[in-house]
Amino acid sequence: MKPTFTERQKNIIRCLLQGPTTTEKLAKLLGVNRRTVLRELPLLSKNLEALGVKLVRRVGAGLRIEGEKQYPWRWSG
Repeated sequence: MKPTFTERQKNIIRCLLQGPTTTEKLAKLLGVNRRTVLRELPLLSKNLEALGVKLVRRVGAGLRIEGEKQYPWRWSG
């Protein structure tokens, strides 16, 4: 089954496609609290893994996504 992403998750992915960032920066860009971003990450990670993409979290380095560059990012909706 193809995973579905919320609008917030799609916006997080768009930010991460620009390069590594922190949860603080994501929260500011999205206009939400940092805790809101942190609550989104487990399901976002699971959905990305279903597509062969990994959400990498490193203390002091922030978040980034890893996967095949040629992967066609298509979302319904």
